[in-house]
Amino acid sequence: MSEQQQGPIGSSQLDEQQQSDVLKAEASPAEIAEIAATIAARLGETDAAPCAQIRRAVKVLGAEATRALLRETMEIEEGEGMMLHRRELLCT
Repeated sequence: MSEQQQGPIGSSQLDEQQQSDVLKAEASPAEIAEIAATIAARLGETDAAPCAQIRRAVKVLGAEATRALLRETMEIEEGEGMMLHRRELLCT
C-alpha cells in the first residue's frame, strides 16, 4: 500500500498521520452539532436525513476532514460537476 492511497474521495483522503491527528482532536457534541449545522447550511441541506448524515460524518471524520470535504464539494459544484461511473454528468 502506498503512503497515501487514492480512494472514493480522491486527493482528500487522509494519510495515517492526519488520521491520528483527527482522532486526537475529538470535538464535543455541541461542537459537532455546530460544525454540522454550518456545513448543512453551506450545502443548502434542510431535511433531517442529510443533516443527520453530516453530523455523523463530522463525528467520525472530525472537523478538519469534513471541512476539507466541504471545500472539495464546493469546488466541484462551482466547476462543471463530476462524472459518475455511468458517464453521466452530475448536475450541480
